[in-house]
Parts: sequence; C-alpha cells; structure tokens
Amino acid sequence: MLLKVDEKSFQVFKNELLITTHVIHPGTKKFITMDCHKPCHKQAKTDLHYKEEMQTIGVHSVRVYELLRVTKPYHWKNMIKGILRLKEVHKNCVIEAACLQAMEDGAHDYKNIRDICIKQSNLKKVAQPFSIPKGTNGYYRDLSIYERLVNRSI
Repeated sequence: MLLKVDEKSFQVFKNELLITTHVIHPGTKKFITMDCHKPCHKQAKTDLHYKEEMQTIGVHSVRVYELLRVTKPYHWKNMIKGILRLKEVHKNCVIEAACLQAMEDGAHDYKNIRDICIKQSNLKKVAQPFSIPKGTNGYYRDLSIYERLVNRSI
C-alpha cells in the first residue's frame, strides 16, 4: 500500500492502482468528506428535491414551500422537513388541507400546519354511532370496543 501526500490531498494506492483520494481542508488540515461518499440519507438535498417531495402532497403544500423559502430564508429547510415528516402520521389530503388553512390564516409555518393536522385528525376520531348490520338477528357485537379499552389502559 502506498500513500501520496501533498498539502491539498492525500491518495492511497494499492499495486499502483488508486483506491481513494481524500481532500484536506486548508485551514484546519482535516479531511473533507465529499458529499458523494456519504450514505444516501446523509447527502445534501437540493431545493428541487424538497419541492418535488412537496408536490407529492399537493398544490397548496408547494405554495407553502415557496412562501417559507421567501419568509424564512434560514429555517425553511427544517420546516419543510417537518412538514414532510407529517406524512408518516397523516394522509396527504389532511396535510394539504392544513397547508391551505395555514395560508388562509397567514401563519404557514411548520408548527401551525402540524397543529391543524392534529385538530383535523382528532375531529375524524369522534366516535361514530353504533349500528347493527342487517341479517344478524341481533347476535352481532362490535368487538372494536374491546380494542379501544385495551389501548386506553396501555
């Protein structure tokens, strides 16, 4: 194994074949990890990437993306990441409606959109009246009430 070092980089060779090149930062003299060498989830994302992700939610979310880029130039990316993480908990239609509501309210940041999503999903969780299906002759029991009882106690 052979190392070739200069002030800007060092290279590692094996049997005269270049294996790797590491760039050295001129001020700190430490290695600079190239973005393409990082795992996919740690590589820097472009602005276009975030816009495309917001387009999967809907038109109003793209408008929120554009507004955040203008009004919060230093924090928009974290807010967009938070809105995209809402997809793990809420459906796209709920997030889209929350984006529209937030824009109408004039408060289109992540926390307001998150709170609106929570309110909308809580409204949908209101218990529906129990109805017995036809043709069961009165011997029907909705067993989901037991699931709710068990989940409450946990």
